[in-house]
Amino acid sequence: MNQLKATALLEGKNLGVRPSITDYADASEGVAGFRVHLQGANINLAKEVHAAVQQQAIDEGLAIQTKLYPGEIRVYWKV
Repeated sequence: MNQLKATALLEGKNLGVRPSITDYADASEGVAGFRVHLQGANINLAKEVHAAVQQQAIDEGLAIQTKLYPGEIRVYWKV
């Protein structure tokens, strides 16, 4: 999962936004993951970072789910 975080940070920086990452967990849902906060990103830039993270997960064969929110991407998996 660290590679997914690195991909999100790198892609965000390449697009000129300031990404940051915080860990995310919801015990009631049985999921864990992380949030990518995209300071100053419009929806199109956020979609590009989102797509890069999804592609990295596919390349690594990881079973994750992602959600795109205004200024934030959530990446999570069942625990």
